[in-house]
Amino acid sequence: MLHFIYCQPLWRIVLILLISPLLWAFLGQLIAHRRLRFWKGMNLLLAGISVLVILYATLGNRAEDVRQVVLTPFASFSEAKIQPELYRSMLMNVLLFEPLGLSLSQGLPVKQSWLRVLLPVLFALCLSCTIEALQYLFFLGRTEADDVMMNTIGAMVGALSLPLTAFLKLLFSKYSGNQHA
Repeated sequence: MLHFIYCQPLWRIVLILLISPLLWAFLGQLIAHRRLRFWKGMNLLLAGISVLVILYATLGNRAEDVRQVVLTPFASFSEAKIQPELYRSMLMNVLLFEPLGLSLSQGLPVKQSWLRVLLPVLFALCLSCTIEALQYLFFLGRTEADDVMMNTIGAMVGALSLPLTAFLKLLFSKYSGNQHA
C-alpha cells in the first residue's frame, strides 16, 4: 500500500496534501454538527492508527545498516537540485504526517482551538525527533533535520483542518440563517 502511494505522480500528491484538510473540515462540519462525541472518538482512533502507520513506515519497514546524520537544515533542498527524486521523498514525509494532524486536531478534547492546532504539531515534532533518534541508534538510514521539518509541516497542514472547520461552520450558519430570513 505504501509503495502504491509513493509511486503516484507528484502533482497528485500535492493535490492530496492541499485538498485533504478542506475535505476533512467539511466532513467534520457535517458529522460533528450532529454527533460530536462520535467524531472526536473516531478521530482519536484514526490518530492512533496514523501513529502506527508512521512507526511502520519509518522504523519497521527498514533493513538498512547505515548510520548517517545530516543536521544541516534544508540540506535536502540542495541535494534535490542534483537528485530531483528527493523532492518526492520530502513530500512523502509531509504526506505521512498529515493524517496525524488532521485527526488529532479534530479529536482532542481541548476547548481552545489554538491548542488543538498547536498540540498535534508539537506531538508530531516530538514523534519525528524520536523516530530520527531511533533510526540513528539502530542503523536504520539517514537521520535528517529536514525529515523532522517535513514531518512537522505535514502535521501542521493537517491541523489546519480545524480552523477550516470553524470557517465552514460560520459559513454554513450564515447561509442557513439567510435561508430562513
